[in-house]
Amino acid sequence: MIALIALLVAQSVAPDHERAHVEGTVSSSTTGAPLKKAVVTLEGDKTNANAITGEDGKFAFDVSPGDYTLKPARVGYLEAREKPVSLASGDSKTIDLKLTPQGIIAGRVVDEDGDPVTDANIGIERVLVAGDRRFPLDRDGDTVNGEGGFIFTGLKPGDYLLDASPHGRWTELPSNPLIDRYVRTWFPGVANSTTATVVHLPPGGEMRNVEIRMVKSATYHVRGKIAGDPARVSGSLVLGSGDYLASATVEKGAFEFANVPPGSYFLSSQAGTFRQLSYTLATAFVRQPVEVGDHDVDDVIVQPISPMELAGAFHLGEMKLSKPPRVNLEPLNFGRPGDNEIRAEPDANGAFHITGLPPDRFRIRIDQVPEGAYVKSVRYGSVDAGRVLDLTQGADAQLDITLAPNAAEISGTLRDRNGEPVPYWTVLLWRGVDFSESRNTASDGSFDFKNLAPGEYHLSAWDDDFSEQPEFYQLFESQSATLSVQDGAHENVEVKLIPAKQ
Repeated sequence: MIALIALLVAQSVAPDHERAHVEGTVSSSTTGAPLKKAVVTLEGDKTNANAITGEDGKFAFDVSPGDYTLKPARVGYLEAREKPVSLASGDSKTIDLKLTPQGIIAGRVVDEDGDPVTDANIGIERVLVAGDRRFPLDRDGDTVNGEGGFIFTGLKPGDYLLDASPHGRWTELPSNPLIDRYVRTWFPGVANSTTATVVHLPPGGEMRNVEIRMVKSATYHVRGKIAGDPARVSGSLVLGSGDYLASATVEKGAFEFANVPPGSYFLSSQAGTFRQLSYTLATAFVRQPVEVGDHDVDDVIVQPISPMELAGAFHLGEMKLSKPPRVNLEPLNFGRPGDNEIRAEPDANGAFHITGLPPDRFRIRIDQVPEGAYVKSVRYGSVDAGRVLDLTQGADAQLDITLAPNAAEISGTLRDRNGEPVPYWTVLLWRGVDFSESRNTASDGSFDFKNLAPGEYHLSAWDDDFSEQPEFYQLFESQSATLSVQDGAHENVEVKLIPAKQ
């Protein structure tokens, strides 16, 4: 039995003898059982339609010839990727679709006596474990309930870290080196993420008895003042390390952090300060180390750093451009990567000027490079900057970006372990630690990278989510497709999916 809801939009109806037919079954990827009440969406240039499966999990569409995508969905199952299908006149195709059941992790937070902790925040982070490293992918959080319990649903299969942080009555108590306080704790009960136990969740897995036992530590105050005019630093300061992050409001030039565990930290301007500075609402930045040992730190003097100005120029040689290129600087410490880019377009002579920059390292990206050209070099003064610009010591040189004609091009096809093309998947092109670009494959698994400088490149694609950190993809160099390209060359390559978990 098939229950259909037809939502046909802007369809040019073909005669019956020219119509095409596509049908199939939606089933669980773990059990193989057909799924009732799954919604299958068919989309194309001429037709959009939905079908709801019955007891047998089946669906069917009669449509005009064309190129379409099929996508199933059901409550309790993860979002699926689209599956392309091309239908010629009179075609009849059967395409079965799989859905992966959601994962669930539930448990509770307790104290050293096993009693529930009712005022804690709970966090869950999906990570990729590769070699001896853990690479973060995504993070979610919540507060525990009145019995210290928590539950996370809709989880993908993979590896997870769980942590609990105290709030409320524990954090409001004054710091006292003679009294240990509860601190951020990772499952099952450790104060350091590097020693935390990774929770592995198979497809559709459920873990409902996870227990995080809070850890205590001596905690201390960190107090200080803003040197000079306190109004230069607006909003809040952030004290942070890999496992700790707290903010404090600057009031009359002074600030105070309570309940800080021992450790090495950086005191920085609030992440939003960079964005505010772009609109000239802030006039200084802060980033300096703070060490917390076995006593309060009462004498931190913050030295605000004035915004910097960077001059630069594009060098185009004999090339004539209808549209100028654009330089993008992405700060690596101030603000979240990718969230606070500064962009600058050159004038008619290729010169550009950027103001309001923090003392940071920046990832450089050049956009709007004309067809057939490539970035030949990026130099900061006399130094080859590559694609990372270091302004932590100031901006006392010019950034020179040279473009050249006769760019190389790499195209190809991504295939799975059975040699079949993989549509709508991400292929990563990389060279060393400073350069990487990604493209999504088309419906036939094809991809294309243009505007490439001559040199050696690696192309990689993983069968699951991956991290774009160089430390991750360099682990897979031997499994990547590798090729060298020359000026003006057009190379073709086949790339095979790499298992993300080794």
